Amino acid sequence: MKNIKELADEYIRLCKYTEKIANQIAQKIVEVCKPIIKDMNYSIGWQEAGIDTICFYSETHIILPSEIRSIEEKIRFTEVVEETFPELSELWAHIDTPWGFWLSKEEAEQIKQLLLKEIKLKEGKDECK
Repeated sequence: MKNIKELADEYIRLCKYTEKIANQIAQKIVEVCKPIIKDMNYSIGWQEAGIDTICFYSETHIILPSEIRSIEEKIRFTEVVEETFPELSELWAHIDTPWGFWLSKEEAEQIKQLLLKEIKLKEGKDECK
């Protein structure tokens, strides 16, 4: 059985690894979506979430309380990602848009297509190995 020091060392190592992988996932999603959402960005964690949560945001895609009526015509960014990759449902529990991140139907469809294209490109590279 490991002692407290060994467990603490392993915990810190795994936290650093989790943060590294979260950054890689977020960077790839932002890279793919940037042509549509120019000011898209991310953070790992936020005030109410730790390093196990990837948070996406865009100042141009926030809906203010005074604009709440227009929300019916919008699609939340996380919904697009979840719909595109339902097989990764465990991961989507760790993706958030805490400041709101809403897309038009056209933007949502464009982002979905770009994400699907990215996966197909990656799968093609893996098959060539």
